[in-house]
Amino acid sequence: MLRLKNFLIAALDGKLQLHESISQDIGYLYNQELQNKSGLFFIQLDNRDFWIGRDYLLWAFEYMATWIYNAPNGDIVFAVTPLYQGSFLSTQKTMMSYAKWMKTYKPHLMVILSRKIVQRWLAQTNSILEQIDKNNPHM
Repeated sequence: MLRLKNFLIAALDGKLQLHESISQDIGYLYNQELQNKSGLFFIQLDNRDFWIGRDYLLWAFEYMATWIYNAPNGDIVFAVTPLYQGSFLSTQKTMMSYAKWMKTYKPHLMVILSRKIVQRWLAQTNSILEQIDKNNPHM
């Protein structure tokens, strides 16, 4: 919840502008990164290379990734994209090759969120975090 809160605040402040190297669907590029494909922009962090697109990754689970970022026009984008089931993030392996799977790749969800909706999400997130604190005073 804290991660979601921080992403929502950053998006409202316009601090999640996509890096100029991200010229395709971010989920498509993330799958490329997970397959060690070249042509992506990496930064050094703690002596390791990280793909710059991970700055917009809210969560990644077995078969999907969730993103929040600011579009070039300032819109706030919420996206859910599929992950190739043969990636290291998945506990299931697929029989379909990566190349074949990528030919059918498309985002699950990509919506523009109004500032009002993001502010509501932020208020709800704060409420949940407050409830967690009340339920667990020693955290």
